[in-house]
Amino acid sequence: MSHTIHAYLLINDIRCNQEWFFNNIRELFQDTDDIIFSKDVDPFDSQESLNLNLDSYWLTVFYDSDQQVRDDFNYLGVDGLEAFSRIRVIFGPDEMNAYDDIAVVIYDFLLNMENVLVYDVTQSEVIEK
Repeated sequence: MSHTIHAYLLINDIRCNQEWFFNNIRELFQDTDDIIFSKDVDPFDSQESLNLNLDSYWLTVFYDSDQQVRDDFNYLGVDGLEAFSRIRVIFGPDEMNAYDDIAVVIYDFLLNMENVLVYDVTQSEVIEK
């Protein structure tokens, strides 16, 4: 079964844009020879995604900075905070847990960022550091 996490950026920092995030994700795995990176563009809304493929496993990273980000964040009911953008990561199915190490690297990267709230959409819970 696949699962999804959202990392909400709680500051409006112009340096933390799509290009910055996609480059950082690539750098996390720069020494992993088997990972193939590609970008896709959704033909309906022109949104870019970064795709990581390893054998039969995949994950997709999106960067969002629209009103839907704020609406979704407000739905979480986190008082006193505001989200300006988010990273969405969709992890492909990994029934044998053969690619947990990739997920751990992504989780660590997001959880160690400052001013970020990470939410596990699949489990409907905020992930604490």
